[in-house]
Amino acid sequence: MSHRTTLYLDQNYISRIAKFTLGQSHHEDFGQLYDALKASDWLCPASSFHALETEGSYLLPTVQAILEELSHGYSVSSWQDILQHQRAHQTLHLTDILTQEPQWEKPVDVEQLAPLLEVPLEGHLNRRIRTMQQEVRRVLGILDAETMPPFADLLARLVAFRSRNDERQLLPSDFIDIVMAASLGPYPLHLATDSFVRESLDRLGWGDNVYSGKKAGVQELCQTIRDTTL
Repeated sequence: MSHRTTLYLDQNYISRIAKFTLGQSHHEDFGQLYDALKASDWLCPASSFHALETEGSYLLPTVQAILEELSHGYSVSSWQDILQHQRAHQTLHLTDILTQEPQWEKPVDVEQLAPLLEVPLEGHLNRRIRTMQQEVRRVLGILDAETMPPFADLLARLVAFRSRNDERQLLPSDFIDIVMAASLGPYPLHLATDSFVRESLDRLGWGDNVYSGKKAGVQELCQTIRDTTL
């Protein structure tokens, strides 16, 4: 497993791949991506985020089948386990967060993090980040003297960055995406997500190997996979 290039397909991507396989139109780029992945040795792990976001959906059986094929039995650990490992070991090895324990019966739980959405944030971005860092420490029980784990730090930055956009109402799915990005963003993998998360990570300096779900992003990812498969 350690030699495989790892790509995380968030719900934005995996749902459209599923729709393509079901014969729905306007998802041809994602069909090309699916073909490229099947021809490669890239690893696309499942996660508790997938479990939550497909819960009750007609796409669930198709998404499960696709991820069973592309994940090769691997899943991403929960954000709680990722945080615990970072606090204990202070490492960012990809093998530390991949598990062969199935995640479909464990939809992600972000209830502990929900109070972060109620924190009033004002002023310039750095001020908002500092405020949110203190709130993240409080919610997660991280002592002031403790170095902030990458998950916690990136979570604070993403929430603070998102707070500047008054024109876009924060939906529950947006917050799930923020927690997903904070969980995986610090690790050496490729991340296929939506434009909102892609822009946020890029503006915060975490945008390497992150692809949006727009046509250009999907095509760029396809070409990257093909280049590594040759």
